[in-house]
Amino acid sequence: MAGLSPETLAAIRVVFFQECEAHLAELGAGLTALQNGDSDPEILNGAYRAAHSIKGGAGIFELDALVRFAHQVETALGEVRDGRLAPEPDVLGVLARASSLLAELVEAGRKGRDPSPEPMATLGEELAALTPRATEPKAFDELNFEPRPMRFRPLSPAGRSGPGGA
Repeated sequence: MAGLSPETLAAIRVVFFQECEAHLAELGAGLTALQNGDSDPEILNGAYRAAHSIKGGAGIFELDALVRFAHQVETALGEVRDGRLAPEPDVLGVLARASSLLAELVEAGRKGRDPSPEPMATLGEELAALTPRATEPKAFDELNFEPRPMRFRPLSPAGRSGPGGA
């Protein structure tokens, strides 16, 4: 987040981790409800949004391991939400363990520690096995796209870019 003072960035980081706690609570409650037989679509939507929000925020702070693992959790939840993966006990068990690991990764990020790669690899393989169609390479994956930061000039007061607002 170029252009932000270290103090502002630190404050945003604190808020991100506070929000992660709420997202993890929503994810855990959703998975518990599903394990107890609740099939309300909003429960799955909430759990999916929680994983998605953690992933997005982690990306801002370059917590790459958290981003990758949250994406795997999000993908599996999306498959359940969209009806391509049944919320059976074994599936929900993997998702519950993944939710716990997600909480550990959030905590590692909060403390500035590198997470242990072994649990992520093991659970990542289990999540990938649940979602083989969702993990197949997409056409754009073959492009080797690499995002690069860009700088934008602010708009002039008249709403136009460039010198003199033209």
